[in-house]
Amino acid sequence: MGISLSLFLDVLLLLVVLFPCALMYLNKKSVQEFGKAFFSSFLFVSVYLFFTVEWLWNIFKFNYPIYKFLLLGILCTALSLSLECGIAKIKFNEIKVMNLKSDNIFIYSMVLVFIPVVEEIFFVGYLNIICERLQIGSLFFVLFSGFSFGINHIIYSRLNVLTKTVWGIIFAIFYLLTRNLYIVIFSHILNNLILFLIGKRTKR
Repeated sequence: MGISLSLFLDVLLLLVVLFPCALMYLNKKSVQEFGKAFFSSFLFVSVYLFFTVEWLWNIFKFNYPIYKFLLLGILCTALSLSLECGIAKIKFNEIKVMNLKSDNIFIYSMVLVFIPVVEEIFFVGYLNIICERLQIGSLFFVLFSGFSFGINHIIYSRLNVLTKTVWGIIFAIFYLLTRNLYIVIFSHILNNLILFLIGKRTKR
């Protein structure tokens, strides 16, 4: 299969966004520096893809009744969160929680809502578009989505690479089964919120 210049640029730009964290980790960059780089890359690539990929916005169709959406989102959350907690329990004999070192409402909204939305758009929605345009099989998409999502959490801890790879794989599978990006976004937000609430409770 021939690859056009446009498709090559799409792939290159997406890879730049999917893998900055590992490089920044090696260069000892902070989480805040990574966040700024990821956000600016997201805006640039989103604008670029909006004008170059005609059917991009198909990934944002809400094609499920609300009860089914909630059930699938909760199922996805239960599966991904239980596996993360199981891995953490085996490794550290305790559940790893999310402790935000700030009471700033903007930080809360970024970590609990905005970042999960952006990550699922990139690591699931955009990546699936590129894989389909390259005629790459679903298995590669699922594994690559999970790995790229996981490796970008190395900046928090090495354990996060494993647990977030599991999250990413589950999110990718649910997306392929449902073709509804909102389900995995909802699940990701719910995961973060649960871990955050557990963390708030255990700090008291």
